[in-house]
Amino acid sequence: LPRLHANKRPLDEDNSGHRQKTAETQCLFDQLRPILIVHLKRYGFNKHTGASKKLEHMLAYPEKLVVSEKWLTKSFLSKYEVPTYELVGLIAHDGQ
Repeated sequence: LPRLHANKRPLDEDNSGHRQKTAETQCLFDQLRPILIVHLKRYGFNKHTGASKKLEHMLAYPEKLVVSEKWLTKSFLSKYEVPTYELVGLIAHDGQ
């Protein structure tokens, strides 16, 4: 399955470094498996410095994941119901 992502990036920059245009890219799911494995990385991103930093505090996870319609293609939505996944396991790495 493709990674789900959406981000904005500059298309062109003038000589002063100012962004002239911005584009948004995204990836939508056209199919989903009965079992979904999600790998979450515990990092925060500072948009001012461009640096990432590991989050040291605990994160809470819901027991049910309802996939948002905005993550799915129109083709998927015309064939299937919006899926719901139940959390059955969690592995948390505690270390550097």
